Amino acid sequence: MHVRYSLLASQATTALFVLLWGSAAIFTRWGLDNASPMALLVFRFLVALVALAPLAIVRRRWLPAPGTRLQTAA
Repeated sequence: MHVRYSLLASQATTALFVLLWGSAAIFTRWGLDNASPMALLVFRFLVALVALAPLAIVRRRWLPAPGTRLQTAA
């Protein structure tokens, strides 16, 4: 049962990634036709903040552990 769930989760994650990656060009073109590049950039960063902030809160870690920050930046 665990292997089946793991396989399903892996396939669903891959499908979601491909769907998001593939639709990025379409939405970027639409966004640039209807808004300024700066507005589109701000919107993208706000979406990323809303998506990643709950993850940081749940994990209770905003930054990488001390001693690993240089590795993360490299």
